[in-house]
Amino acid sequence: MNVGRWNVSVRFITCYLTCEVLGNYLFSRQRILTLVITLFKGAKIGIFMFTSRTSKLRHAISRGATIGIVVVVVIIIAVGGYVALTFKPSTTSTTSTSVTTSSSTTGVSSSSSSSTTSTTSITPVATCSGTAPSYPRGSGAPIQNYLELGPISGVSTSVTPTGTLTDESPTAAYDSLDPGVGFFVTDGYFANVFQGLVQFPYNTTAGQSEFGISTVHVDSLHVMPSLASSWSVSSNYEQYNFTMRSGTHFSNMDPINAYTAWFSFVRLLYTNNPDGVGISNYAQLTENTTNPCDETPSGNQLPDGLWAAVVNAGGVANNENSVIAFLNSMMSNFNPSNATQAAVMSYPDQAYVVVSSTEFQINLIQPYKLYMIDLPPQWGAMIDPAYVDNPTATAGQKNCAPNCVTNNTSPAVFSADGMIGSGPYMYDSVATDTAPVAGNGQLLLDANPNYWVTPAINATLNAALMPPTIKQISMVFGSLPDTEIADFASGKAQIAAPPIAQFSQTISSYDSAHSISTSDASATFNTVYLSAGYPLCDLANGINTQGAYTNNTLLREAMVHAVNYTEIQQDLYSYTLPNGTSVPVSELFLPPVPPGWGTLDNPQNIPLYSYNITLAVQLVAEAGVQGGFYVTLPNGTSVGDTSGTSLPPLEYAYVLPTTAEQLTLIGILTNGLANIGVTVAPSGITESTYEADTTVPSTTPSIVGVGWCADFADPIYQQFYDMATTITHQPNWVNNATLTSLLSVIPFETNSTEQLQQVTEAYNIFTQLSTIIQMPNSATYFFHQTNVNNIVYSPFQFAIYYNMISIS
Repeated sequence: MNVGRWNVSVRFITCYLTCEVLGNYLFSRQRILTLVITLFKGAKIGIFMFTSRTSKLRHAISRGATIGIVVVVVIIIAVGGYVALTFKPSTTSTTSTSVTTSSSTTGVSSSSSSSTTSTTSITPVATCSGTAPSYPRGSGAPIQNYLELGPISGVSTSVTPTGTLTDESPTAAYDSLDPGVGFFVTDGYFANVFQGLVQFPYNTTAGQSEFGISTVHVDSLHVMPSLASSWSVSSNYEQYNFTMRSGTHFSNMDPINAYTAWFSFVRLLYTNNPDGVGISNYAQLTENTTNPCDETPSGNQLPDGLWAAVVNAGGVANNENSVIAFLNSMMSNFNPSNATQAAVMSYPDQAYVVVSSTEFQINLIQPYKLYMIDLPPQWGAMIDPAYVDNPTATAGQKNCAPNCVTNNTSPAVFSADGMIGSGPYMYDSVATDTAPVAGNGQLLLDANPNYWVTPAINATLNAALMPPTIKQISMVFGSLPDTEIADFASGKAQIAAPPIAQFSQTISSYDSAHSISTSDASATFNTVYLSAGYPLCDLANGINTQGAYTNNTLLREAMVHAVNYTEIQQDLYSYTLPNGTSVPVSELFLPPVPPGWGTLDNPQNIPLYSYNITLAVQLVAEAGVQGGFYVTLPNGTSVGDTSGTSLPPLEYAYVLPTTAEQLTLIGILTNGLANIGVTVAPSGITESTYEADTTVPSTTPSIVGVGWCADFADPIYQQFYDMATTITHQPNWVNNATLTSLLSVIPFETNSTEQLQQVTEAYNIFTQLSTIIQMPNSATYFFHQTNVNNIVYSPFQFAIYYNMISIS
């Protein structure tokens, strides 16, 4: 729920400098997690240190252009989004617990006992009464399925997919093939393999002309029906009811229903805490982190009300041992036909409820208007219980026996080999439980031969759900820029995303390979370049508000006025065509939320901090008097408290290895701050050192390159909250009680007028704190062969919708 819910702490750090496809961004919070990535290929979204360039959370991944070393991203999600979460450490042990199970079915019932293996040592507790939370009842006010944009125009669902498309735009190795585990910006394949109750739609009005170049991207502000055919929402925005679409099924033909939805959402939270995708996106919405029945004393995390459902409907003793053992058995032997399991799933007072096989209900802990846009895959991906719970069917899956769904455990086999989905594509070789491709540098996706979208229902569906026309997609991760450029020029790669600094090389190589003789490469550029818009990212240099010296607001204010932001944009985020036209592949904005994501984005239109050396010198002098230090200006004049201490060099931390882009950035920052007597001491650190240093304010460097991207379009709960509080251990360590209080309330405020007033107040406070030396936000972009048509990109899924592409 926070930031992309990727409440993580920046774990993937990369210099967003060389900017790359935001589409390849780091991840998100997306979402969310904090990214740590190094190397510079345009990060994808997420949090990242400026060490190279960046681009997308989907959101921030980096690839070394000249170095080519791809740092394997290890995503550690600190805990859901914008909410303060407290995680308990757990130890691994085996406990023998009595569990009621049915002797005639694989479900949990009421006749015999068995021994169950648990991953955590559990001490029985009496703090949970077993009573259910009180949820609002009522049918809810039906909501029109807006953005159901009509039939797929001019596309036949009976077409036989042919050919192969190679996409080299992903900037780093992928994270996991399990949608319940993967949390990185290069995991865009999830949107093609898995589907949810709803999906982001293709909206022809979303495209716009930018610098004379058309943009086409998914509408991320709304949703359309997918595996659910319709829904209704209660007037208080706490209860969401979904009607499951009939006739849907996975690629192995297993049906999809409300039981599938219950299993998928519960597994997401149950197996990945405390640092998983589920808690990051749904904490304080469907999992109450302050309730010991949800976040248990032993560190287990359950959807709200599930404990009560197990005790009251499952007939299980009211202690943590019994509840966890029951769930491990039920989830690993899932059987909706079993009466006890069915009773647990239909228990009304819990976050996820099976009303019937065709009706699924989600009850939120508090009102939240934007919940629907938090549901599209991967966060709400439907997975096949029969496939996951089949430990002996194939050799590969035996690795998860005896319990394939266990508390706090995600079987590695699914991350490595993948699983069944319902989307237009499927993992290659998944049927035999072998990795689609050895290693994680390439991934093959095959057209789903059993895709549920048929001519009979085609007329009711949005184009985003159309069947694929391309037989196989080859995704290549982390190619060196020179290799990627050569592959694109030769036609070996149909889609690429080279660094901005190498745009000229890309066009030159392409023209040469195609014998295009022209002094104006602008024509080629406009033909093969595609902008997919800007993500909800903040690429910044955070100033430690609780560190020595930089805890002085006047000093931070002087620093933000001493940097030439336009120079950074021109030198690192722009491309000049041969005809002299400048294409700024980025945008400048006041932190922390970029423009374009609704009325809550900087409602007062406060401008970015001005580049004003005169003002900055005045401010640093006042800061010195206030803080008992002085600085020496380039002309030799000392200002501040000249009887005090000389301001020591301020450490500027960036993640190794160093790239040309990062050196350029350091030079601009160093020169700007030197003009006001502030010396910067650049310090290259490893990703592990970064993680350790930024755990607490006292060890966090004075300035840290950081980036944060959301995994769905909530500018406050996904972005502002994380960048302006201590919840995600952002390196700027903002700790303002009034601001934190506001940002904890704003996302759940249902009165639009009151919400806007609160956001205005929050912006006024945050802006005056001057905690970020802002970087431009890079656009998501692609280079494509001229015969590749209709590239549609989803900014919060970090995904190209491959099913919508055609090759002429």
